[in-house]
Amino acid sequence: MNNGPETKPKSRNSKFIPFFLILLIAVSIGLAIRHYFTKQQVIPHQGGLEVYFSKGDSSNSDSSLEKILILKLNLATEKIDAALYQLKSKQVTDTLIKAHKNGINVQVMTENE
Repeated sequence: MNNGPETKPKSRNSKFIPFFLILLIAVSIGLAIRHYFTKQQVIPHQGGLEVYFSKGDSSNSDSSLEKILILKLNLATEKIDAALYQLKSKQVTDTLIKAHKNGINVQVMTENE
């Protein structure tokens, strides 16, 4: 005699799905922990190359390009490599000389005039 609804025996698939979900969660947690504790290799900054062009006469001391150049030159800590078409600015020249006197390796290339 069966008074209640019939219960079907659990199939193999119904046991597999919870097991698979638990396994998936465990693997995800393991990968997250591994990622958290893995030391990331930091690559030191190697410097960079910046290129600027001016439209007109850059000998004007109010030139924004000249101000940017002087700012960048003052930020140098080890070396300055500059390739300039012309070097007419006294402020830029003085900044390069000051950097050299402070022990910074300064190399400048200009066009022959």
